[in-house]
Amino acid sequence: MDYDYIRENLSNVHENIETACSKSGRDVDSVKLIAVSKTKPFEDLLAAYNAGERIFGENKVQEICSKYERIGELPGAVFHLIGHLQTNKVRQVIDKVAMIHSVDSLHLAQVIDKEAARAGLIMDILIEVNVAEEESKFGISCDEAGDLVRECAKLHNCLLYTSDAADEEDSVDLGGLRIAKKNTRQSNRGTRRYKKEKIKRNEQ
Repeated sequence: MDYDYIRENLSNVHENIETACSKSGRDVDSVKLIAVSKTKPFEDLLAAYNAGERIFGENKVQEICSKYERIGELPGAVFHLIGHLQTNKVRQVIDKVAMIHSVDSLHLAQVIDKEAARAGLIMDILIEVNVAEEESKFGISCDEAGDLVRECAKLHNCLLYTSDAADEEDSVDLGGLRIAKKNTRQSNRGTRRYKKEKIKRNEQ
């Protein structure tokens, strides 16, 4: 099968990123693209990998576990879990992903923290906030987010990140907690090496 279309599409995406960064004055190296590979066959991941991608987003634990069996074919590549995660499936995926994007309860965060400790690693997490308050979507409300961030900050084996703001004036108020980009922090766990923006917690 001809996979040129994958390479061409990714090239267009990166050109758009470079253009947006140029217009905003942002360093293009501060932007990391997650190639969402959910429901796609492993051959598509391999084509994207050969085009330069290293971070792949999956939304089902079972699919991550299946594709992870071939992770050796993608040196330096990592999976991110971007879909809803049930607590009873955390152990299955904890050593197979570099980040969990969908933490929406303290209980889930605590289970991730426990399983990360068991596996001897630090798990990077994002809190999923349902800003639009859509009933069909997962995620906590903005009003609840502040308390969850505070509690997650107490965990020992979870490293919490937020989407970064352009500057502190663009920070977000979540339940009385103002979160903004402060500086760069690097996570380094074997092949899991990438840069994210550290959160600044300013309680008001």
